[in-house]
Amino acid sequence: MSRPRRAPVHRAVPTALLCAVAALCGCVTADADVPAGEPRVSREPLPTVPVDVRVLGATGDVVWALFDSADPAASGHRVSRDGGRTWAQGPVYPEVGTSAAGNGRLSFYGGDDGEAWPMAVDPSEPARTSVMAWDEEWRLAALGPAAALSTGRRLVTAGRSRKLVFPALPKGRGSWRHTYGFSADSAFLVRVSRPARGGRDYATIIDTATGKARTPVAIPRSKAHVVGGSTLYTLVSDASGLRVCRLPLPGSAQACDQVATGDHRGTTARLYQAGAASLVADGESALLLENGTVTPVALPTGTASWRIDAPGDPTRPLIRTVDAAGEPHHLRVAADGVTTEWLTLSRRFVPPFSLALTPTTLLGSDGRSGGRVWLRDVSAGTLGARSDLAVAAPVAASGSRWLVLGNDGRFRAYDDGRPGAVVPQALAREASGPYLIGMAKVGLVTGKVLAASRPKALFGSLVVEDVSTTHTAGYTMRVRDLAGGYRSPAFLLTDRSSLYTWVRIWGDWVGTSVFSDAPDHDVDTVLHNYRTGASLTHPGVLWGLGDGWALIQTPSEDFSFPLAAWNLTTGAVEPLGNQGFSTFAVDGDRVAYHTGTDLVLRTLEGVAAGPPRLLGALAAGKATRRSPWTVQLDLTEPVLPGTLVITDPDGAVVRTLATAGTPTGGIRGVAWDGRDESGGTVAAGPYRWELRVDAADGSGAATDVTGTATPRGTITVG
Repeated sequence: MSRPRRAPVHRAVPTALLCAVAALCGCVTADADVPAGEPRVSREPLPTVPVDVRVLGATGDVVWALFDSADPAASGHRVSRDGGRTWAQGPVYPEVGTSAAGNGRLSFYGGDDGEAWPMAVDPSEPARTSVMAWDEEWRLAALGPAAALSTGRRLVTAGRSRKLVFPALPKGRGSWRHTYGFSADSAFLVRVSRPARGGRDYATIIDTATGKARTPVAIPRSKAHVVGGSTLYTLVSDASGLRVCRLPLPGSAQACDQVATGDHRGTTARLYQAGAASLVADGESALLLENGTVTPVALPTGTASWRIDAPGDPTRPLIRTVDAAGEPHHLRVAADGVTTEWLTLSRRFVPPFSLALTPTTLLGSDGRSGGRVWLRDVSAGTLGARSDLAVAAPVAASGSRWLVLGNDGRFRAYDDGRPGAVVPQALAREASGPYLIGMAKVGLVTGKVLAASRPKALFGSLVVEDVSTTHTAGYTMRVRDLAGGYRSPAFLLTDRSSLYTWVRIWGDWVGTSVFSDAPDHDVDTVLHNYRTGASLTHPGVLWGLGDGWALIQTPSEDFSFPLAAWNLTTGAVEPLGNQGFSTFAVDGDRVAYHTGTDLVLRTLEGVAAGPPRLLGALAAGKATRRSPWTVQLDLTEPVLPGTLVITDPDGAVVRTLATAGTPTGGIRGVAWDGRDESGGTVAAGPYRWELRVDAADGSGAATDVTGTATPRGTITVG
């Protein structure tokens, strides 16, 4: 019979090896052949997110977009000639930067292999493109549907290139900042010039066919000048409100329409153009100005932000919104301001970026900056209720202890959900009770670094040290107790000169992965029992060790990278059913992972059922009334209420303290003020403590970390 609450493994998978993650959703299911109350497998669907589409240009009913889909036939550059209802293959060039659309034409600045040119696209044959007259040394300053401008003032079309000469601007205005835009038919290029010393801005209009420039026209000073269709539009924000002014190309007289009243000085109003239709962002409002009429745009409830969806002159304006959940939507704006979703986005499953598992909690994250760790109650062996923790990612977990990465980039230890000390990055790889290990150091959750010689792996206070004089003949290891008292003989873990994965340890077994000599696979998992001298080998990569089992990635010809549980007693291998690299975490006789579509918590049958071991004791204080001695005890599995017995140097019992049962294996709240059972103060000097507690699942009395004796330690009174 499997036991849902088993020993918390001392590690979680390093975040460098994990996939992307998000919050979980859906319902829990369990295997139907497992008796009620003892589910062997608990699973629920992974969350999904929309696969967004980058709309590159729209003109009339022609829309050009870049799709990212699991289906190759629906991926890449696609062009629709019916407003987004159906799609066909788009331009074949893979590198597309700036794009433009207008007057029924499309263009882009791009190419392949890092080289870029302005290219024109015929929507009726989008797979064919024509390169404009462009020198490979030029850089783009502006792009129109059928023309381009280089930063060196070279104006180009499909078959011609000419150097432009711009007329002088008014003197005494300091330096000028220039921006450029083409009309939808590329017949005109507009240069908008903004002076450093205030006053009005100026628009210089160039005839693309002749290259001749007209006299600069004074226009309102603004940060928002946009060419749309055959007009230059300017958004004016002042004390009287918001106005959109229009300068027809190549005219010289402007006309303005009021779109909002009230003092708008210092506001962040924005102007977008979809051909002749103006869209104005005024605070949280969206306003449509068309044919002199201002109409509020009915953004969907919960819209957090919006913008124009693509450059060009579509039949109706296209906008992209983001809702409160961060999901994008692509909408078409009707003349009455009503919006409808014109593009349905496909969705993909989001696997966890990192996982960590204890007897009571599964921690996961999506890995994004500013993200949150989610917590799932797994004390009953099922994926239970969820809560969130405002940190970026879990790194490791053991019993009641978590090691998490905060959004500030620092690693912090948690105990029973409460934040503790900041931990040096050098220790932030794995956790086992109060002990931590990094790439080359070991220490405590307090941040204190401990002495160790080339540490490779950690199980509570037991550290695996590399004592090889040279690695040409393999890796010789030794297991040593950081709390003192035990040191194993040196043993040869592998005779190979390099390791494929990190070294692992759980209980009496030490393991790693090495390159194989077998012709049918590349990597072997090798295990060594440092107490009995027994050795085991199995094809595949070792990712984790649990209580009597190993998590391995088995060989596969189809590169599906399946995970499996290898029973070290029976030799049986149980496939876990994942496809592709999976985030995972192990905890005694349980493993959490994903299949690509589901999050899974699995309790393994028939693995070792040893009694709990004491991973470590973190003590403080002098055992006096002013400074009571306190201790935090971390065991490998849940335990029942018990006692901590304190004896004097002669072995006589001076005090017996009750310990509470704990579902995590983390015993807290134990303190001794140096008084005996009658309330008298004991003499200063050395004393001993002994923990007497039984496993919650009936597997026996707790032992020390080596599994050979009752857990005990020393206290110095005074």
